[in-house]
Amino acid sequence: KAGDYTITNCAYTGQMAVVGSNVGGIIGDVYTAQKLTIHGAKVAETAKISGTAAVGGIIGNTNNDNDITITNSANSAAVTGTGNNVGGIVGYNGKTALKIKDCVNNGVISGVNQVGGILAQNNHSDTSVISCTNNGAVSGAGTSSNIGGIVGYNGKASIEIQACTNNGSVSGTTAV
Repeated sequence: KAGDYTITNCAYTGQMAVVGSNVGGIIGDVYTAQKLTIHGAKVAETAKISGTAAVGGIIGNTNNDNDITITNSANSAAVTGTGNNVGGIVGYNGKTALKIKDCVNNGVISGVNQVGGILAQNNHSDTSVISCTNNGAVSGAGTSSNIGGIVGYNGKASIEIQACTNNGSVSGTTAV
């Protein structure tokens, strides 16, 4: 249902293996929320998150005209995708005004293309990643491309990345 939603201080400790896309430790696909705020979400190291594409430690897919803010949240789980758009915090951001602030990824992140420690792929110009840290290894499989410690791939959009740190190893074939 369309509207404004807030998720505060939630945790995920389970294991999720999905044969499909739009998989997230807290939310798989944000579709109808007009405004969504996630604050203090924690995904445990014991959790495992896997799917095909648009897989994220906190949110898998944000591909609607939404306004999303994620603050003071952390992913410590391994996040794995057999396809594209795999991120420690968010897998894919399409048409959403997205702000990720004061977030940390500690989990190992692996996919094929567009793999990022914080955000895998961004295609919206009103996006910011501020004061975030990636501590997990980030890797792309096979002939992978667009692999980054903070952001894997920024499409036809401007993005603000400010005061972020990558401490994890980053590996792939091209555009690493």
